[in-house]
Amino acid sequence: GLTQNAGEAEITGLEVDFTWLATDNLTLTGAATLLDAELSEDFFQNVNPGPMDIPDAPSGTQLPSVPDYKAYVSGRYEQEFSGYDTFYSATYSIVGSRYNDLFVAAREEQDSYGILNASAGFGKNDWRVSFFANNITDERAELFRNAVDFDARITTNRPRSFGVSLSQDF
Repeated sequence: GLTQNAGEAEITGLEVDFTWLATDNLTLTGAATLLDAELSEDFFQNVNPGPMDIPDAPSGTQLPSVPDYKAYVSGRYEQEFSGYDTFYSATYSIVGSRYNDLFVAAREEQDSYGILNASAGFGKNDWRVSFFANNITDERAELFRNAVDFDARITTNRPRSFGVSLSQDF
């Protein structure tokens, strides 16, 4: 994509996050961002616009790649079971719709999406085994839609995946 200065912009919003130890074993965390990100003056790609030129992005145009909202919530449960330290966790994150480009004539809206991940594992002393499932709902999120080249290219997230990891502390 193309990145350049776009004159004056204003971003107002709210960010919140929390961590809550609900019980001795259960921790809940989360965060959310609400944003209003837009140009506060007309943008002309031509450095010296004439009085009859139409702006490439008028004042009030939503900034590209900035969703109106993003949030996540996560839970992790830990306990000892049969002499092993065990855990179970899940995270759900959402990202609101956003535009891929500043130029009004070329921009496209990218849809909002939500991703669910989960994991569980056990360990003892200095080693750990974890099982994970990422993107459980197999959401095909558009992370970026290219608007600069002749052919449209879309970068997506990873598809649903499962795995096992083994770790050891030294």
